[in-house]
Amino acid sequence: MGRNDAGTLTACYANCSINGTSIIGGLVGGNYAGSIKDCYATGSVAGTGSFIGGLTGYNNKGKLATCYAADSVGEAGTRVGGLVGWNSTDSEVIACFWDTQVSGKSAGVGGGSSSGIIGKTTAEMKMFMTFIDAEWKFTNTGIGWLMLRPNEDYPRLSWQEIYAGDIVGMYGVDLADYEVLARYWMHTDCPATARCENADLDGNGAVDLIDYSILVENWMRQ
Repeated sequence: MGRNDAGTLTACYANCSINGTSIIGGLVGGNYAGSIKDCYATGSVAGTGSFIGGLTGYNNKGKLATCYAADSVGEAGTRVGGLVGWNSTDSEVIACFWDTQVSGKSAGVGGGSSSGIIGKTTAEMKMFMTFIDAEWKFTNTGIGWLMLRPNEDYPRLSWQEIYAGDIVGMYGVDLADYEVLARYWMHTDCPATARCENADLDGNGAVDLIDYSILVENWMRQ
């Protein structure tokens, strides 16, 4: 989104590459007196001008709450931050994080107030307790967050669909899931005596062609 004028964004995300000049963010370019809550951005952000941030480029009198950015942020430009390019002192930011390693930015803001903006390493961003300590809401229903694979993946939104075939719980069906299926192929004693790492997708006690067909049916769904 290029601009949020006094609007409300809740439980949304962006995973894309953004390139431009000024007022560029991974989720929103400029947030003007708007509210952004329970949102995240991954991918990459790059600009040649000013006000470039992992989540939003310019936050003026806006509110950011329980959001995170885990995208790379380009080196060019001025007023560049891992989360926000410019954050006005009359804005409110509550428990928002940015990945210092992925972003390549040691500062969460390129200018203005840094209150409520927290930098964490990639490993820390994948720890459940990082967000629990910040009083984020985790739930299986409604609006909130999920963390299927602590220490392996970032939090995702509770509404994001979990596909049959997502064996490793990384919110998609890909080669990682196929590798686990192949590892336990033709095991017939799951889970009685063998640990099959969720490869028994239909729960019949065996890793077989039925499980393979489920994987194929959902292949590359994200």
